[in-house]
Amino acid sequence: MLERFGRAFGAQNRRHFCAKRSKMKMRIMMQQIPLSNWSLKFVNALNFIAKILFAATLFASLVAAVFSIFGGKIGGIKLQVEWRLVAPAILSLSAHFFGLILICSRLVSILTYLNKGDPFIPDNAYKLREIAIILALLEGFRYFTKGITALILNIFGQIETGTVNISLAPNLVAWGAVIILFLLSQAFKEGARLRQFEQLTI
Repeated sequence: MLERFGRAFGAQNRRHFCAKRSKMKMRIMMQQIPLSNWSLKFVNALNFIAKILFAATLFASLVAAVFSIFGGKIGGIKLQVEWRLVAPAILSLSAHFFGLILICSRLVSILTYLNKGDPFIPDNAYKLREIAIILALLEGFRYFTKGITALILNIFGQIETGTVNISLAPNLVAWGAVIILFLLSQAFKEGARLRQFEQLTI
């Protein structure tokens, strides 16, 4: 009799605990949805702007290439630019805007799952790691373009308006963000594992 009563009491406690936890999850989800909706709109807008700027840099590089073919002048229009600085700058901007597009696409996916109340999934951990890799590649590409600029200036000489100094000092903020994103990806991966384990034990 006592054993049967104990089982019934334990089952009732488990049901009460599960119901209470479900209510807490629902309350947290309702608090997160407005913020994640605004974040999703912001990232979509940022992605749209990055695409426009990426197209603009490609168009600028095309215009500069055409003018350089004709000696910097087409008809009555003359383009006066310092190609030794503009060419690496356009290359760097194109790469960074393209990288921003890739990052935004992954953030949209993460925020979409957050809107559904299901952020701790393996796919989000992989996407955070991809964002970290993209940031690391962009930072490495920044050093590459600076090296190309220094090489061009050494071969063709400094610009007429003055001397340009190229610094290859590391960006501690960028590398710190890369490390934090890698740690976050591991946290999301562990959270997804614990969530799957929890679902199996309920």
